[in-house]
Amino acid sequence: MTKIVPHLSLSKLDDETVLLDSKTGRYYSLNPTAARMLEILAETGNPEAVVPRMKAEYDTDALRLHRDWEALFREFLDRGFLVQAD
Repeated sequence: MTKIVPHLSLSKLDDETVLLDSKTGRYYSLNPTAARMLEILAETGNPEAVVPRMKAEYDTDALRLHRDWEALFREFLDRGFLVQAD
């Protein structure tokens, strides 16, 4: 199971999703696709569930979704925004 760290909060403002890292006070803006990917991860806790759910919701190429998700997931792990939990 993968979780978003507690010090990171997601907020929707109109058509934009903003992340706040309360440890650093930094804000990050997400595009709608990245925001939805993180919403699915937060709902399921399963990184493997993201691409199939996105494919069902959006009319786009599965390979592109997989690449985009892999890049976002790796970046968030590297930044310490995600943790692996039992």
